[in-house]
Amino acid sequence: MKKKLYYSLLAVSFALILNACSNGAYVANPSSPANLCINPLNPLKASQFSWSGTPPLSATINGNSWTPDSVGWSLDTGFNYIFAKKGNNVLLLAMRNVYAVNLYGMGYQQYERFAWYTDSLPGANSFSYNNSKFYISSLGNSGEVYVTENDSAFLKGEFYFQGKNNKGDIVCIDNGFFNISKF
Repeated sequence: MKKKLYYSLLAVSFALILNACSNGAYVANPSSPANLCINPLNPLKASQFSWSGTPPLSATINGNSWTPDSVGWSLDTGFNYIFAKKGNNVLLLAMRNVYAVNLYGMGYQQYERFAWYTDSLPGANSFSYNNSKFYISSLGNSGEVYVTENDSAFLKGEFYFQGKNNKGDIVCIDNGFFNISKF
């Protein structure tokens, strides 16, 4: 009796495992923006940052080209901040101690260099983290910034990141480019 019960439970367990594995196929939501992001298990090397963009900043957001209407910055103050805005869409890059020709992580739990994006910045009277969609690189699975120049005249580089909000929604920002004149 015990043997029959054991083999029955083993057979049921085996059948459940096979069904859960979907015969080895990867099952995912094909319309998820996460599918547009660079694989976090295979981050880019410095030599793979080969794109350019529109100065002072441009990027691709969930597969769509994005060039802001206005860009502002605060550089060489310990952190280098770059703000870009187009309508209610705002992108922020924050980079501490970045030097030329260096690659820095901006993914999960990276706080020295990070980015955030929102596609629905609320009005000044209704500002709340919970009623906006803030996608933060330090919550996402991947992200890097490659600083190509940082001297007395320019801060230039390329970036990508997967941003995640507090509800688990994802935004994919890649082909990011900045070319900021310091004078």
